[in-house]
Amino acid sequence: MNNAPQICVSVDIGCRQHSVAIGLPNGNVLDEFDILHRPEGFKQFFARIEHHCRQHGSEVAVAMEGYNGYARPLDSLVKVTWLPTL
Repeated sequence: MNNAPQICVSVDIGCRQHSVAIGLPNGNVLDEFDILHRPEGFKQFFARIEHHCRQHGSEVAVAMEGYNGYARPLDSLVKVTWLPTL
């Protein structure tokens, strides 16, 4: 079984909104969008990732850049949403 992620998500954290890119390991970009640092923005974030997972596979890797704590609570939501089931 290949453990490499099938969906790669990059998040550039800002204080009011975050820029997101979703792509494949081969470098193809599937989606680019901004989300608000609010619950509805986080909901949009997960919905767009789930859409691409249905098409390309369910293994996801998320890389976030954040400064001064602006990644909270999105960083914690990502951890809880994709904790591996044992």
